[in-house]
Amino acid sequence: MRLLFIFVIIIFSTLTANAEEYLSYYQLGSQFEKEHNSEKALENYLQAHTLISKETTTDFKTINNKYAINLAIGTLYFKLQKPQDAIAYLETAVQLNPDKIAPNLAAGVCNKELGNFDEAIKYFEKVRNIDPNNTIASRELAELGKK
Repeated sequence: MRLLFIFVIIIFSTLTANAEEYLSYYQLGSQFEKEHNSEKALENYLQAHTLISKETTTDFKTINNKYAINLAIGTLYFKLQKPQDAIAYLETAVQLNPDKIAPNLAAGVCNKELGNFDEAIKYFEKVRNIDPNNTIASRELAELGKK
């Protein structure tokens, strides 16, 4: 019985440490991004992503953290004009939180830049469904021949 208790304590402390660790990497990445050090920001965001990808819990906090980390990586790749690297992270962010405008809009722009026009239209239309007055989505759809 005592051995089981010790095992549970070890597992719990490992899970707690993992959560604190990925949040630390995420916060470091955010700080480096504010300092315009994209290389270090990306390095830390990717480390946070590696750690949070091991999380098996599906509680709101973990899902929200996965969303934030994927959005941060996708957005940073987008800013670095690397749409081919950004798209997978942005699409994961959309899957985790489908009604958020930012990842849908960025995924639309990345798909447009990659020549995936049907996918781009899908994302821009989704943004317009969320926010019918979104001028960016409307402009992008107009450029793609959709109104």
